[in-house]
Amino acid sequence: ALADAPGAGRLTSLSLRNNDLDEKAAAALAASPYLAGLERLDLRENRFGRVGAAALRKRFGGRVVLPAP
Repeated sequence: ALADAPGAGRLTSLSLRNNDLDEKAAAALAASPYLAGLERLDLRENRFGRVGAAALRKRFGGRVVLPAP
């Protein structure tokens, strides 16, 4: 839901650490048109895998903190 919320466009930092996010959630965050302004996105301690991590890294680059492999 957050990825589809226009109000999320005002966010500069977001921590979703330890929220049990899966591949579907990772894909939604990576595709969100509203999260372009994020300077930091903390997604440590979630359960998405390589595919989700790659999509997030492609979209957010060094602005995203991902779970340890």
